[in-house]
Amino acid sequence: MSPRKARRPATDRTVRGPHGSAKAGELKRAEATFPCHVLQALYDGRHCIGFLPMRGKAGVEAYSANDRSLGIFSDAKAATGAVSAARAS
Repeated sequence: MSPRKARRPATDRTVRGPHGSAKAGELKRAEATFPCHVLQALYDGRHCIGFLPMRGKAGVEAYSANDRSLGIFSDAKAATGAVSAARAS
């Protein structure tokens, strides 16, 4: 006999399955409708040179190590280039 899995507590982000579905009466997690926000740190060896927070459909914003915004770019490669160029100058 396999051990029972613990159920997660119901929250405001939890919904019930529709009646007549395979999961009717069971609780399931509601899917998130927003993109996951990620912050990527850039390092040169052991020294932090900048940050790349993802801005969803807007793109990737680039920040230098001293929290100066370098702009919003279409992809992470372009944002990384901006951080590297700002560090060099």
